[in-house]
Amino acid sequence: MLRFRRLLFVAFVAACFLGATVAFAQVNHRPIEDFVAAQTYTYWYNPADDPIKYAIVDCFGWINGTYDLGLGTSFEGDVAERPLRDGTAHVHVTLHAKNVFMRAYLAGNIKLFGYNVPEVMAGANPALGEVFLTVDFINPSGVGGPFPDIMSTEIEDILINARGRGELREAFGVPEGTPGFMHVLQRGLYATGQGVPAHDGWPVEQVTIKALGK
Repeated sequence: MLRFRRLLFVAFVAACFLGATVAFAQVNHRPIEDFVAAQTYTYWYNPADDPIKYAIVDCFGWINGTYDLGLGTSFEGDVAERPLRDGTAHVHVTLHAKNVFMRAYLAGNIKLFGYNVPEVMAGANPALGEVFLTVDFINPSGVGGPFPDIMSTEIEDILINARGRGELREAFGVPEGTPGFMHVLQRGLYATGQGVPAHDGWPVEQVTIKALGK
């Protein structure tokens, strides 16, 4: 009888542990729109460039929506969130965005690629592109809670691959309006790169602009 009770106790403890493990391993999926609605615009650069080129990429359609540009920015993707023991949630986002507003400039707002919002509203052709983005972060609000703006929260990992076409500006060294192309590729490894010897928190930081056909 004693052995039987011990077996029951072991089985009970194992069941409790397994149940807790399963509970914390459960993944909840949410519409990509829930995530997009909480975001603003993003800008990217490569600190190794001389001079530094700054690329604005409206990954989440904030500029398009705020200024009612009517660019037809659209989104596909998934948001997977997993509860953590402290009540927060680990969030993994995959996003594919189309008809994304883009532009690039140098310090001092020296225009290189595409047109800014006032210029587009006045009739200039916007530079548009496509974005693939993945990001992992901790949501303090937990599973089902409101999402933070990723530009102002703790990110673990982020990858953005953005490509767009638009008109080059005179400051790029070509005639104004020359057809151009911009590629932004950035990888941030906040959780595994920063603070780790011999590791770079941003191993990839590229902003490439060129004339089409060259």
